[in-house]
Amino acid sequence: MKMKQSIGYYKCCLWGALCLLAGCTEADSPEGSSPVNESRQDISLIVDSEVDLNSSPDYGVSDEVDKQHVKNVVLYIFQPSVGAAGYTCAAIENVGWSDFFGETLPETTAEMTYRIQASLSPYTTYTFLAVGYETEPVYDIMNNNEVTVSTESYTLDELKASLKNEKTKDDIAGNELFSGTLTVTTDESGKIPEGSVVELRRRVAGLSACFTFTGFSEMPGKVAVMLYKDQNRAVPVLKRIWQEPVFTDYINSPLTSSETVNNQCLLELNITRDEGSSYQTGEKAVYVLPIPAPAETDATNYTLAVVVYNLEGMAIASKRAALAIDGTLIFNTDLGTGIIDDDSFYRYPIVANRFYNLGNADSPLNVVYDPNNPFEVIVEDSWEGIPDMGFGD
Repeated sequence: MKMKQSIGYYKCCLWGALCLLAGCTEADSPEGSSPVNESRQDISLIVDSEVDLNSSPDYGVSDEVDKQHVKNVVLYIFQPSVGAAGYTCAAIENVGWSDFFGETLPETTAEMTYRIQASLSPYTTYTFLAVGYETEPVYDIMNNNEVTVSTESYTLDELKASLKNEKTKDDIAGNELFSGTLTVTTDESGKIPEGSVVELRRRVAGLSACFTFTGFSEMPGKVAVMLYKDQNRAVPVLKRIWQEPVFTDYINSPLTSSETVNNQCLLELNITRDEGSSYQTGEKAVYVLPIPAPAETDATNYTLAVVVYNLEGMAIASKRAALAIDGTLIFNTDLGTGIIDDDSFYRYPIVANRFYNLGNADSPLNVVYDPNNPFEVIVEDSWEGIPDMGFGD
């Protein structure tokens, strides 16, 4: 009996000494957490609500506009290929974004500390790619094939988010897409630097519209916001740095219009008559993938146009939408020659993480019909006053 007690006593002493040597006692651990597993490491993932717009194509409630809508985040871990150019995908991990935040997502900046599950090699450069989306991914993250954990080599700047085959333009309109990257080098223990952060930025643009109409001799039935060509179905996952006038942050991948679906139509709003002599619409918003401006030689010399239809569905008025910032029209010179292009403010790229506003519920865009002087539409391209934020900016 004394021997058993002695063994138990020495075991307790040995355990206490080990805890002291490790500097880890139960009291030292944060409340409600388990002791740190030193074989794992943490990385922070941030999505900023200041660059968010409500994802619903039919939003109209003001308190919905600035809320956080990313519900799932996937982390891709790339490392340089051995003996070849490019990168291989070492791991793909679902970070459990919704599980972390629960049913109520934060209305301000959403930040999550995630513990990486994969074991990383010492003195190795890794690129972490985080992709955020809503309830389900409507885009595949791919190059020529879907990204998988394998020895296949990828060129990261060629990775694209491509609309899944069964999805349509409505899925583009109602789903946001975020991505962010971080490149770090591990130490002798395979650890990434402490405080590593991946910031996710939007890879789609936003467009909203709300109109009133006056001076129309016949009642308009609906109004559409049209793009000059079929919208794209894919976007680069990583922002491509560009300088005017050459826009490169897009992938030429047009959806194909059919007899029943017009992929140039981004927004369509019904028109009702108010108590006076004017007509009005509700407010509507959509997402759209980046697209370049039409060329000067293009027969269609505008990016966006507003088309008004009568009750029989016949177009009765249309006008190009000019680009403006704070109400001032934006002109571009012709490749630095100093020659002003009078139509330049009608031709502009649709840029990711920017918001194009043709009126809103608080301040509808008034459209006055005059057959001798068609109405003009001004697009405000600021997104809550925040510039186009992306990788490398």
